[in-house]
Amino acid sequence: MLTPIKENNTRVSALLSGGVDFIAPVPPTDLERIRRDKNADLVTMSGTRIILFHMNQDRVEAFKNPKVREAIAYAINQEALPPRS
Repeated sequence: MLTPIKENNTRVSALLSGGVDFIAPVPPTDLERIRRDKNADLVTMSGTRIILFHMNQDRVEAFKNPKVREAIAYAINQEALPPRS
């Protein structure tokens, strides 16, 4: 589940405390703080967007079926997506 956290300090604190798995955007003023934390990995990428397709099995019963998830994965034209950097 994605949880929007508007405040920069709150978002970074949630990451460093383990309350969330990742944050975006990372405030530039906190890059070194996150880099120094032994439990966090700072990953940078080009671009300003993160596109995530989450198949929430708690909200959509059909997503519990592996064949449905596989069909959706095959339906996405991976070659048309921009390359990862």
